[in-house]
Amino acid sequence: MAEGKENENFQQEANEQEEKLKYLEFVQATTDNAVTALSNIYLYAKDNSGPLKPGVETIEGVAKTVVIPASKIPTEAIKFADRAVDASFTTLQNIVPSVLKQLPTQACDTSVKESAE
Repeated sequence: MAEGKENENFQQEANEQEEKLKYLEFVQATTDNAVTALSNIYLYAKDNSGPLKPGVETIEGVAKTVVIPASKIPTEAIKFADRAVDASFTTLQNIVPSVLKQLPTQACDTSVKESAE
């Protein structure tokens, strides 16, 4: 029984890691912030629409049937792009000599030393 629960927890953690973006997480965060801001603007406009409110609510119902399914497409596109970026970085990791991989770290270390002096 405990083994089954442990297996289930492991599977859930694996799914969460798979869902998390590796390189393009900032795009998803920016998109979420933009959607939140636009939603707040829309709600404010809707609350202050006065006599047009019934018309706005009718259009809102129609728009929801289109927008909600379409909102999942960008998430899938971002995940696809993130996997493509990951594949490119993996390929580059194998091609680029290790000396070149160390250059950014050395440059950062040098700049930290120079700024400390």
